Amino acid sequence: MKHFLLRLLFHLSGCWLPGEVLLRWGRGATLTIGQSFEGSISFGASGSGKSSAAISAQTVAMMRAGFGMVFLTTKGTSPSDAELCLSMARETGRANSVVRIGPSHRTGFNILRFEMENARELNNGDMAANVAAYFSTAADLAAPHRDGKTGEHIWKQAVESLVRHAVTLVFRATGDLRLDDIVSVVKSAPQSLAQLNEPAWCRESYCFQLFERLTGSADRNVHLARRYLLGEFPNFAPDTRNSVLFTFSAGCADLFQREPLHGMFFAATDYTPDIIFDGAIILCDCPVLQYREVGRIANGLIRVGAQRALERRARHRMDRPVAIIWDEAQKTLLRSDVSFQETARSARCAVVAATQHFPALLDAVGADLAKSFLGNLRCKLFFQNNEPETGKYMESLCGDKETEKRSKTEGSDGKRNTTYTPEREAALPKEASHNLKTGGEADSFEITGFLVAGSKKQKNGDPYKKLIFHQKQLGPDWWPFSRRVQAVVRQRPSPDFRYIQREAP
Repeated sequence: MKHFLLRLLFHLSGCWLPGEVLLRWGRGATLTIGQSFEGSISFGASGSGKSSAAISAQTVAMMRAGFGMVFLTTKGTSPSDAELCLSMARETGRANSVVRIGPSHRTGFNILRFEMENARELNNGDMAANVAAYFSTAADLAAPHRDGKTGEHIWKQAVESLVRHAVTLVFRATGDLRLDDIVSVVKSAPQSLAQLNEPAWCRESYCFQLFERLTGSADRNVHLARRYLLGEFPNFAPDTRNSVLFTFSAGCADLFQREPLHGMFFAATDYTPDIIFDGAIILCDCPVLQYREVGRIANGLIRVGAQRALERRARHRMDRPVAIIWDEAQKTLLRSDVSFQETARSARCAVVAATQHFPALLDAVGADLAKSFLGNLRCKLFFQNNEPETGKYMESLCGDKETEKRSKTEGSDGKRNTTYTPEREAALPKEASHNLKTGGEADSFEITGFLVAGSKKQKNGDPYKKLIFHQKQLGPDWWPFSRRVQAVVRQRPSPDFRYIQREAP
């Protein structure tokens, strides 16, 4: 009774206790708010039901609990991921909390000014490095190289260095940070040392003009920018310099200056990612499969922006939790996501990811980083899948169990003898996921899967638990011992963010 009253008191006061139950996996197994920060990933073939089961169940529970949220989208055909998000928001009373961003919406957030303001709050933190990382992120998303063994990282580092110095120059000379100014500085940087002595070039170069405004500045970063842009950069070999400029322009700057990315991330600011701390659900309505590289960049930038906001916020064990809902994660996975997942728990962020199979993640960031990413996601859920490597991965997570092999022999006296030989076999064989239920009328709208929660043993001693999801009913069941997955967390009030949303004419 005492614990019930304490939980009720914290619930009414707007706190989120780590031990509060979000989901019942069935027959005693639960997912708490604290456990959700350890992350989850679902594996399943296309049509296996992973989105309408694991993704939907966890999202519904987190919406009911009042989590702030970033909902990323991959599929644009009906029913699209955006439609799925809006449907769950209406079902949980969170429709007014949704802030839609994308080509069909005029809602924007200026990443550059967001970093500028944060740098001021942090007493001139390394804003230039953060802005340069956004350009690098966009280049990775627009044209990702998957093997991780090429020399492209050299050009990425060169572009980051170029952008860092351009950002420093623009900010110190203008007091502002505009994308067009950064691009103009890069494009008007000298191509040779001889140009510095040409009066006509000096009059026309925006880069040179800004340095003239800063003549006599004692700022060390300005001095470094001057030495790089007016000394080192024009002294590069022509092929090297042209490669750096091409990587900068073709990889990110051109897409940033064009719509819809310019309006979404580099023009007016209608919101910042900080609204998720007040309960907003940011819906990135720019599906990857529909908008291709623009969709990858949009989903990637809003995710990275939210991750940086999470890493900066003051942390308290009862602050409002945040979730990143990320289906088909392999399409936009970055090295920075692997690093963030290592600290997601302290940031009170639940990453709910899904992918079709194990090799897709390895292809996205390489084997070492992919395994590190998976290692920091505590809950693994496996749905219908015939991909061999995914089956082997599932089997390896559960290990072996000891069994006895029975054999019968006939002695010389004609009597039959039974012998038992101890041996070991897979606790969850890789073939177990081949014939799982995938939902729809044929399966009575039931989807089945396996849950592997770290090294935790289930009540029956197995390292896994078989789950049953019902596509039509994810809420609480009247029967307390139901086997199906249920979102049982109490409903929180829905913050209203409709004042932010502005539909395009």
